[in-house]
Amino acid sequence: MRDLDALNPPFAKPSSACRVGALIPFILGGASMVLVSDASTASSPGTNPLALVLSGVVLLNFLLFFIPRIFRWDWNVRYFLVSGFQLGSIVMLGGVPWLCFLLYGSPPLALRGLAFLAYLAIIFLPGRRFIQMYADIQQSGELMRYLYQHDAEDDTYYYVQKNDVRLQEKKYKVSFFPPAMLFIAFALAAFAMIPFAGQLSALAGLPFAHLFMGIISVPIDMMGINFLVKAWLVFAYLPKSIGKRAGQKVLVDMGSSTKLPARH
Repeated sequence: MRDLDALNPPFAKPSSACRVGALIPFILGGASMVLVSDASTASSPGTNPLALVLSGVVLLNFLLFFIPRIFRWDWNVRYFLVSGFQLGSIVMLGGVPWLCFLLYGSPPLALRGLAFLAYLAIIFLPGRRFIQMYADIQQSGELMRYLYQHDAEDDTYYYVQKNDVRLQEKKYKVSFFPPAMLFIAFALAAFAMIPFAGQLSALAGLPFAHLFMGIISVPIDMMGINFLVKAWLVFAYLPKSIGKRAGQKVLVDMGSSTKLPARH
């Protein structure tokens, strides 16, 4: 049996990492509630569906400051799924302003819907590369065994993170991060709107802060979707597809590594 407490960095253990990671959605959820309140002056937070969802996010992550330590979360993949979703919550930076535009903006609903669909297409498109990558790995028994190694001694599967990084960077060349020029382009577009803040705010029916955040955060939202997609694939979908018997665990090994199979 692998001694994961010795192999893996202590700070990455979910009993600690999920407590720290909870700060991201906790802070973003609270800040987003302010944006929703400013955008929807006609309804109180207690009756606003979006504000209620964000309140749930804040409450859940407040509880996650304590739950991982109380229940001693170990190296199981399901706990890393929580960490991945916490990291992916950065999508709220632009996602909430865009939802405010869809729900509370003044242009016709059809126009708001088209704009929101275009936003979704932009942020979800890069995530398809991760889907294609792991679909290819799943079809290759050799690469699946390279990524999820079975230890007969303790009848446990180990997701080997360093092997995953090697596949992502060396074989498939897929990155979490959009090109630097994309960050620059959206930042320039957002700052270029500042001289027309009043007119754009009146046109959209929202405070200018929502418009600015909605544009400048698009590349960050793309990163957030990449984190969410990868977390779901490697910590939920693929472990279930292994066909493990009842009682078998899938644990995370962040210290071991092996060379890519010769044919790859």
